[in-house]
Amino acid sequence: MRVGTQTMNLSTTTPARAIAAGVCYVPGERLREGCIGELTVAENVGLPVLGRFFRRGWLHRRALASHARAQVTRLGVRPADPSLVFEALSGGNQQKVLLARWLQLEPRLLILQEPTQGVDVGAREQIFAIIRGFAASGSGVLCLSGDHEQLAALCARVLIFRRGLIARELVGSEVTKERIAHECFGSDIPSAA
Repeated sequence: MRVGTQTMNLSTTTPARAIAAGVCYVPGERLREGCIGELTVAENVGLPVLGRFFRRGWLHRRALASHARAQVTRLGVRPADPSLVFEALSGGNQQKVLLARWLQLEPRLLILQEPTQGVDVGAREQIFAIIRGFAASGSGVLCLSGDHEQLAALCARVLIFRRGLIARELVGSEVTKERIAHECFGSDIPSAA
């Protein structure tokens, strides 16, 4: 994979090297792979920037909480309370906290796996807006998903894989949920499409 002038092999790159190169990843399994559920919102948001909040060997918790509050407020987390335990939030708010964690780093590429899995319809639209806004800023977004509607709503280009190889590329007006489903499963495309 090429990010700017750097070439990276994501299968062998460490998370620290990927982050340093401007690549951040939000996994599909939030509670198992994306966070530490028992920690607070502030602690989860602050993980990649924790070093900024140490003074003379002590964690400056008030500054961390203030920083986290600003990040989650910007993305519409409800309630925007950095002292709440992460796992106590709804799925949509958990996902927004994870987005806040990585977007604060202003990555060049944000990789999202099933970005709206397990969230309600309202939160789904808010998450779509966050992702679209990030992409409009000039950064790249790579969305890995089996949700045809989600791909059609977020992507300008869709690659469909079969047996580890690109089987089809859809671009522009070809990117519809019906066309994606057809290419994935061979289902009929309505005549209006």
